[in-house]
Amino acid sequence: MKKLLKNPLGLICLLFSTGIVAGIQAVEAQEQEIVGIQVTPPIIEVRADPGEVVEETIHVTNRGEGDQTLFLKTSDIKGTTQAGQPIFAEEGELTGFEMSSWIKLPQDEIELKSGGTEHVPIKIHIPEDASPGGHFAGVFFTREPIAPKESGAGVGFGVGSVFTFRVSGETQEEARIRSFYTKKVVYQKPKITFLTQIENEGNVLIRPRGLIEIWDTFGNEVAKVEVNEKRGAVFPGGTRLLEEVWNSSKISMGRYRAIVSLVYGEEGRKTISQSTSFWIIPLRIIGIGAVIILVFILGIGLGVRLYIKKKMQELQALNQKVGGYHHKKTREIEPTLLEEEGRRGFFAKLIKTTLTMFAISIAIFLLLLLFA
Repeated sequence: MKKLLKNPLGLICLLFSTGIVAGIQAVEAQEQEIVGIQVTPPIIEVRADPGEVVEETIHVTNRGEGDQTLFLKTSDIKGTTQAGQPIFAEEGELTGFEMSSWIKLPQDEIELKSGGTEHVPIKIHIPEDASPGGHFAGVFFTREPIAPKESGAGVGFGVGSVFTFRVSGETQEEARIRSFYTKKVVYQKPKITFLTQIENEGNVLIRPRGLIEIWDTFGNEVAKVEVNEKRGAVFPGGTRLLEEVWNSSKISMGRYRAIVSLVYGEEGRKTISQSTSFWIIPLRIIGIGAVIILVFILGIGLGVRLYIKKKMQELQALNQKVGGYHHKKTREIEPTLLEEEGRRGFFAKLIKTTLTMFAISIAIFLLLLLFA
């Protein structure tokens, strides 16, 4: 028998008056300590052969002020939530991964003095006909002599250790990325949340890890984000949603492409990947730019109008110095014609400038699509 992993940190699980939430991911993440009941190790992973007897020890410490009487119970684990928290089976329910009947408890209850520690020996008798692959169960310590209740992630009033066994034989390690996407399609700044849903199609626990590589509109790699750094597990036949965040302080704009590549298996020999895309459009910056362009266009229009008005005034002053009936009639007509032509010229230039800016915007958008 070879032990794959026995958590050396010994996560501290605690007994609350109203119950606790226990999860595979939580117990793997880091050590926690609160006044109550401490159980170590929180998770035990073992590789064993059919017919083998495995011996383990669970350490239970009373960190409270009063004495405690705790009852020992076992329960099979039939799956996990998307967040990786175990879902416990009802008594007698077949899960395909059951092993609670293999576990032999030394007694039904223990007495713990305040500040005292009890070392509880556990024996696991693996049947000769045990199916190869993963088997999962928990040993719990409760204040009431009842089996721990489960509601998605709850474990009643109990705390305990989770057993993850891999029985040798013909095992299957298969997984796929069911979906890979970002929370939003368009972002205003490079603070992107990636969601990767992994489905375990095999019969053993897997812990996929890898990277998300991100490329900009022009094909330049801009960042790499590590996936599942805490080695969260995916239950056989189940799915798990992994969430990672890319946060950059650089000003970014355009269409981006991201590829997630994950490895899994005993030696990380299998690889799965999938891609997605998203947009970064800094609307605030674009809005400021649009206002500046609009002010510029209006400024040009106002300048043209003032220029025409000035020329009209100069022409009228010149006409007043010229005499004669014919010249008088001409002078009456020419300012009107010139003023009309000036207005037309102004509006023509304004429309032309607006259409030019619109054409430039369309061209930039098409270039982004082309290079993306």
